[in-house]
Amino acid sequence: MKPPGIWKCFVHCGLVVAALCILRAAVAFGAPAEDAFARMRALGDQNKWQELVDQFKDENLSASSDPSGAFHYRGLAYLHLKDAARAEKDLKQAVKHSPTNGYAWHSLGDLYMQLLKDTVRALDAYNKAFEADLAEHKGKSYSWMPIDATLSAASILLHQTRYAEALKVIERYDDGDIRNMGAYWARRTLRMYGQIYAGMGREAECLASFKAALEREER
Repeated sequence: MKPPGIWKCFVHCGLVVAALCILRAAVAFGAPAEDAFARMRALGDQNKWQELVDQFKDENLSASSDPSGAFHYRGLAYLHLKDAARAEKDLKQAVKHSPTNGYAWHSLGDLYMQLLKDTVRALDAYNKAFEADLAEHKGKSYSWMPIDATLSAASILLHQTRYAEALKVIERYDDGDIRNMGAYWARRTLRMYGQIYAGMGREAECLASFKAALEREER
């Protein structure tokens, strides 16, 4: 009978050999050691946009575990680097792979608004960002993205003096919703109400909205 220690050694060596065989097979078949999307997300979370582009500019992102997310991160990197053409190409791929990727729609809105100065497509993208979030959560959520998309869409309409349309957009979030928001987003939403009411000549509602915004700042 062999000593137990020797058996343990055999078992350990067998596991190591098996692991090496699996790793070699993965390399032989071209499987990545770590998924592209996970690595891109890590770089994006650190705002290392140039490094992200340098590493993944030639990557086949359609083969990622999350193609929509991967295209979104690379598109977002190009957006930060002000490469509008490549940003648009990748962000369109992101929403093509997943039309309910609200964050990709929001980034498209930012691209059209900030770099391409195309308010028509920006407005459409911001509205689709809100709708995508609504569909995903089966109702309104209070994360930053759908609120910011709503504020951005309302702002476009406000500056075009399309006050009734702007009011309809911002009314996605009523008084009850505003109470559920964080203080920062509540203040911004109330101020947007105030600006729209001011444009419409509704002075009492304008003053009430700005007063409510100030009260949220004092809490």
